[in-house]
Amino acid sequence: MRMGTRTVIQVHSNVTSEWYKDGNCYNKPNLTDLFFSLDWRDEDEAKRICSDCPVRMECLNYALALNQSAAGVWGGTNERERKNLKQRRYREIVRQRNET
Repeated sequence: MRMGTRTVIQVHSNVTSEWYKDGNCYNKPNLTDLFFSLDWRDEDEAKRICSDCPVRMECLNYALALNQSAAGVWGGTNERERKNLKQRRYREIVRQRNET
């Protein structure tokens, strides 16, 4: 999955953008259990909801930017997938620095 360059924002206590309000999951409290479930079937359904979300990349970048581990489905990815993306990004940065 190729990541574009987007500005990462904070959605918690210091809101600097309101991209999340355009999300397919916004203001739907009944989806909370789905996005933070341990059942893989729920995870698949949450990812389906994310698949055509207009702010999917913003959501994913937000989750990747968190210093702590973000549980649940964010931007169509689970915790393990985001960890792998972070590791690949890090390796790419190191590779680019070593080439210069």
